[in-house]
Amino acid sequence: MLVEEARVVGLRGERALVQATPGSACDGCQLRSGCGSGALAGWMARWLGRRGEPLEVRNPVGARLGDAVEVGVPEGALLRGSLLLYALPLGLMLLCAIAATRLASALFAGSAFAAGDPAAMLGAVIGLAAGFAAVRWRTVRSPRAAEARPVILRVLGERRGAVVPVSIGA
Repeated sequence: MLVEEARVVGLRGERALVQATPGSACDGCQLRSGCGSGALAGWMARWLGRRGEPLEVRNPVGARLGDAVEVGVPEGALLRGSLLLYALPLGLMLLCAIAATRLASALFAGSAFAAGDPAAMLGAVIGLAAGFAAVRWRTVRSPRAAEARPVILRVLGERRGAVVPVSIGA
């Protein structure tokens, strides 16, 4: 289980809107002063003026507005989701580009279109779009999607600091 600390900034029934607490993995790293990732993340946070977007999670422990909580997501779900998000669209993009090139060379033998570059580009765009549509469909409709969503594991502390309530859309 991958775990992160967050603060509850909104509530609605069994769901809560949480925002990660300030700080990151870079804070505990000995190389933070010489690492480009930490410097870039800090610079972007200062430039954009925000720490990150709130995330809607399940709230089975009954956390209340302002509570510091521990949010977790199963490691396997994160790995499967990453593989699905990256591999499926890229795989479909390559397969459709190859299929379109072969189809163009078979249908338009002897013409400029038979070289395959325009067909490959069109096939790649169609494959990439189909891959992203498949990922979207899979993440919304899959019975395993609920298992992969983050959940509040426990309340760490109650109502530390001021919190401005954030409404959760329907």
